[in-house]
Amino acid sequence: MHRAEELDVGFLRGYGYQGGGSRSVQGWGRGATTPGFGADFKNALKTPVYGGWRMSLGGFGECLPYAENRVTINPGTGDLVSSALPSTTELSPALASDLTNKELVWGGKSNNKDGCSAWAAGALNGKVGIVQRGNCSFKDKVQNMYNAGAVFGIVYNNVSGTPILMGSDTGVVNMPSAMISLEDGLAMENVAAQPMRVTILADLSSGARPEWGDIVAHSSSRGPVNNFDLLEPDLVAPGTNILAAYSGPNQVDLMTGTSMASSQVAGSAAVMRSLHPDWSPAAIRSAIIMTALAGTSKDHDLGPVTPFIYGNGRLDMSKAALAGLVMEVSYADYVPRTLQMAEISAL
Repeated sequence: MHRAEELDVGFLRGYGYQGGGSRSVQGWGRGATTPGFGADFKNALKTPVYGGWRMSLGGFGECLPYAENRVTINPGTGDLVSSALPSTTELSPALASDLTNKELVWGGKSNNKDGCSAWAAGALNGKVGIVQRGNCSFKDKVQNMYNAGAVFGIVYNNVSGTPILMGSDTGVVNMPSAMISLEDGLAMENVAAQPMRVTILADLSSGARPEWGDIVAHSSSRGPVNNFDLLEPDLVAPGTNILAAYSGPNQVDLMTGTSMASSQVAGSAAVMRSLHPDWSPAAIRSAIIMTALAGTSKDHDLGPVTPFIYGNGRLDMSKAALAGLVMEVSYADYVPRTLQMAEISAL
């Protein structure tokens, strides 16, 4: 057997549980960048050893408990109550004490809706600034508000669904900040013509937001891959605001990305292997994909989804573990070959 064929066999036996084509479990496959970004993935597909032996995933919003700074815009009058997801400590410190009835200033009133431009000197002295996500880094937005004298910075999302954790890899801004949802930001815009006040509670409250569940993340890769006639993705798995191990001893944090979704499926495959030790990787893959929950998901803009957005549906281990029908394949099923006349007539 040629070396390339040996690698194909090994890859088929292990599969590559990947997040949107961007992650591969150690020893189970080979990494390739996300189909929507760059040429690496496409080049990989042209190479025989990267055949179709993989499971591709989309990132997915899961309705998990969250921690929030409770934000009330126009307390006592309009009472627009919002859940603000505090930034990571790589960007901002935590809010130490309540901010009560502070003036709230929207960047859009000074043609700085995204907060990427410098504010006028002193424009936010002792106030809370609010801008929209997009067009520059979170660090730039928060730094610009801080430089103008703000005591807290709010960023509202630019896509529907759950806010995300804001972070930074270029330094910390010495001012607390947090993100609220697009819907809450638009509600703020509707009253921004008049002076606004805001109260922000330092103590974190927690709960669950059902409306933030079962939403396919905006960053999740969509199919199909037209150049190679690939129907992607296969399924989606929880990948937004996942409580996960973090750098440092005994550290955890909320993390987002297809690297979270891929680990969910890799763990599910390991559970399936323990339940069915005699099943092949192909059978395990089939069980996970064929039992995915369909019909409950929404796209990032809260619109309907198609199989090209979420594949067969959302990972559902309660069904996969009980799968009664799987599609078993072998390496030989994937080897290209020329049909003989007898085989053609028998079809």
